[in-house]
Amino acid sequence: MIAIAGIAFAMIASLAVRNNIAKKYSILREQILLELADLERVASDVLGDQIGTARQVSFSHMRNALVQAKIWSESDVHAFDKALQVRNRVAHGDVESVDYEDLISSLATLRRLRDEISDKIEVKVTELSSTSVEQMGSDKAPVRLAGMYALEQVGQNSPNHRQFVINILCAYLRMPAPVPAEKSSTTDVSQPSGHTNGGQWTGRKPGFSPILAAAAGLSPDWTEQQEERQVRLAAQRLLTQHLRPNRDKYGNPTNPAFWPDVELDLTGATLHDWNFAHCEVASACFSSAYFDGEAWFHVAQFNGKTSFSGARFGGNTSFGDACFNGNVSFDSANFSGDTSFGEARFNGNVSFGSANFSGDSSFGSAYFNGHTTFDSTNFNGDSSFDSVHFNGHTIFNSTNFNGRTTFGDVLVRLDHGTSRSSAWPDGWTVRESPSANHAGRWGKLVQN
Repeated sequence: MIAIAGIAFAMIASLAVRNNIAKKYSILREQILLELADLERVASDVLGDQIGTARQVSFSHMRNALVQAKIWSESDVHAFDKALQVRNRVAHGDVESVDYEDLISSLATLRRLRDEISDKIEVKVTELSSTSVEQMGSDKAPVRLAGMYALEQVGQNSPNHRQFVINILCAYLRMPAPVPAEKSSTTDVSQPSGHTNGGQWTGRKPGFSPILAAAAGLSPDWTEQQEERQVRLAAQRLLTQHLRPNRDKYGNPTNPAFWPDVELDLTGATLHDWNFAHCEVASACFSSAYFDGEAWFHVAQFNGKTSFSGARFGGNTSFGDACFNGNVSFDSANFSGDTSFGEARFNGNVSFGSANFSGDSSFGSAYFNGHTTFDSTNFNGDSSFDSVHFNGHTIFNSTNFNGRTTFGDVLVRLDHGTSRSSAWPDGWTVRESPSANHAGRWGKLVQN
């Protein structure tokens, strides 16, 4: 009986040892497969279109591309091939023919090769970025354009460098830009620049004031100024094409070129016909920026602090359906054309203190969910606040309405969680009016 028990115990112990070994092999097998997948991902990120996506590329193609890019040496290729052989045997279930030490060695090799790709590409990216930035400082427009597009590819292929690329493009746009020529008092402004009232060519090319151009350190040559304008428009397009997620009905980005969580600093930049529609950024600063022509921000999303303080909008401007998830300032901003904030949503505090609206303005159906200020704001055209929701403390002190103004069906939250009293435009007050569609205490803005 004792002998039988001993045999049974030995069998159980042997089985436990085998199970333990099998478990170790299984863990190593999964680690090797994960490391290999990670190596594929890193190689794909680094080489981009040279090898396609990791799911489309063969290992031999990837290996050859890494050699051609001078990222891997022949010894690296030999080590990779050896690790790949072990991986293939394990992947096909031939575990017993693989030594445990070979598994450990293969795992270490794959990790080393992956890190080697990352380290070497960091050096290559730095070199390429330096070259691209140097090209962007060229006095020739085609060279500047080439530098921009090369830099953009760095960001597309290397996510860790995307904010760096954005910073460089923003810095370029913050540089002094060509400014419109001052119009002569004897020239009909309805005529193209360089024509008299009779439509005869005066010999002056349309372009920019030589005096102002010289003051900004720019060439007075019209052709060079037009080329610089095209370079700046290209920089704007490169920026915005990477800020549009094109989300599907589930909210997932479908644009493979989308760069999330980007921060913009365009302080004092001159932006031509700025199209920021459907873009998303983590934060943005447009303080003292000048928007030459129309500006589109509809359905844009700002997820952090945003500033348009002192910005000048030279044409019609649209912030329709825009969403501001952080605090935003339009203090002292100047809107020269018609402006729309229709159905915009302000989820943080917002201030339009001392802002000036020269044309018509609309805030119809907008939501103000934080502290809202229109202190000393000037509305020189018609303005509409119809169906607006004010969910927080609201100030309309010293607000000037010089055109027709409407506040139809405006809802005001009365229990907004602050002891401060709101201040409404002269002649208007809030009368409590229960709302079946909203929780809490609400009132309507009515005329005295």
